[in-house]
Amino acid sequence: MADLKLKLNDLMGLPLTTALDLDPIVTESQETCPLEECVTTATASHPEILEARAEVEKAEAAIRLAKTDIWVPDVEAFGRYSYQNNVPFLARNFGTFVFTLGMTCSTEAKASREA
Repeated sequence: MADLKLKLNDLMGLPLTTALDLDPIVTESQETCPLEECVTTATASHPEILEARAEVEKAEAAIRLAKTDIWVPDVEAFGRYSYQNNVPFLARNFGTFVFTLGMTCSTEAKASREA
């Protein structure tokens, strides 16, 4: 018991020789949940663990996508409208709209999918 009092003094930042009078009514150990239940509750509510699980699921989905032969196109769209009044040789109102649909295919990417 003396060793535990020394550790408690150390943890609380008190001098190690400080005398502690513990309440005799308080039981020495508190009831805790079963180990598996405590671990399950802690891992289900810890934000870093939840974030790490989401990253793992994201990586697994990327691996599944890389292993499939599904073609996922790159789609880009761009639009612009301009109005100008001070340049007489250019049109006052003009607009641009671009739509691009592309695919990148290389033997290196296909070889890595087959591996």
